[in-house]
Amino acid sequence: MHTKYFFLLAFSFLVSTADATDVNPTGKFGYVKLKMPAGAKKLFPSEFKANFIKIFKGKVAIPGPDMATKVFEGDGCLQIQGATRLQYVQMCGYKIAEGKTLEIPLSLVQIKVDLKLMETDLAPLPTVELVANEPKIEIQKELGEARTILAKPLSYLLPSGKYEVRFSGVEVLKGESKSFEVMDATEQIVDITPKDLRAEIVVKAEAPKYEVPNRNQYKINEVFVIARDVGTIPKKTETWDPLSNQSKYAQAKEIPFSDKAWEKKFKVYPYSSVGTYRHEVVINNLVVPLTLASGAVETIELNALNVNHIDGTMAGYFTVHQVEATGERLFKWREPQMRYLTSIGNPVNGQPDAAGDTGYVPTSKTVFVPNGFQYKVRSYAFDEVGEFRAQSEHDVDLR
Repeated sequence: MHTKYFFLLAFSFLVSTADATDVNPTGKFGYVKLKMPAGAKKLFPSEFKANFIKIFKGKVAIPGPDMATKVFEGDGCLQIQGATRLQYVQMCGYKIAEGKTLEIPLSLVQIKVDLKLMETDLAPLPTVELVANEPKIEIQKELGEARTILAKPLSYLLPSGKYEVRFSGVEVLKGESKSFEVMDATEQIVDITPKDLRAEIVVKAEAPKYEVPNRNQYKINEVFVIARDVGTIPKKTETWDPLSNQSKYAQAKEIPFSDKAWEKKFKVYPYSSVGTYRHEVVINNLVVPLTLASGAVETIELNALNVNHIDGTMAGYFTVHQVEATGERLFKWREPQMRYLTSIGNPVNGQPDAAGDTGYVPTSKTVFVPNGFQYKVRSYAFDEVGEFRAQSEHDVDLR
């Protein structure tokens, strides 16, 4: 019994005298905290998210404002990701110190524009750029078309610094940039609405006396306002056909005709005087080039050619020719819809085969031509034995 108690006592003595060492490692951590105004906090994290990126080491998500996020010491960048790719911002040059908290102030900036003063019916269309005049701030520079991206104010979380909003794509807006400065943890609205530098195109026509041929069937009296590059189109063959390849490289607005007098207005930004882009009005395949200036109104008046029956009672046909210095140009209504004279065979008196031509219109009809030019109207008729001949010719001077 004495031996057993001696063994237990000896073992108890050995255990009670063993050494215990506590090891408490310390990390080389610092902290990042975002400071922002109340309006910005409401958008975080529903619209904005933040990450702190360690150079070559990965990134750490920052859960929200006023929350200290633990990050290893060293250099890094703050990355803000918005609800759209346009709201991406990255700021570098931050240094995390061991045991210290780096507080980064961010401001809520809303960019807005009064689109009513920038709405256009045709190209060119203004685009918007946001530029940071700070080398350590990286942002999405090219934002896109103003009418799309600024349909409502565009919000940003930005560090303090100097910024600039620029317009591109429209020559007359290049001088309308807007510079602004962002202070620490503030809220501000930046209105970038430029001066109204649009031009206006007015197209108007008087009321027709006779029936206007059905455009849907015959493609007569088509009126377009067009923006296009004419640099590759030979000048003598300038035409416009919305079904041709030209339409792929242009914007066109078709104007519906009426049996009453009408007037249509279009707002556009002028093209640069240098280059081959321009605006045009096209009526019945006749191109009227426009030279536009900011704030100016260009009016194109269409004249109604009311062509009566021959001798007032005999139904016939007529053609319209534009008189130019180089000769005459026949109005050719867009093929292949108009086939009034399908029964005519060989040419008569030098006139083309009407079955393969699109220039003939029945009399007692109205067609429209732009003022400012000379025209010839020639009439034709069948006699009782079916012979087709030219009748009278008329000079129409609308200069």
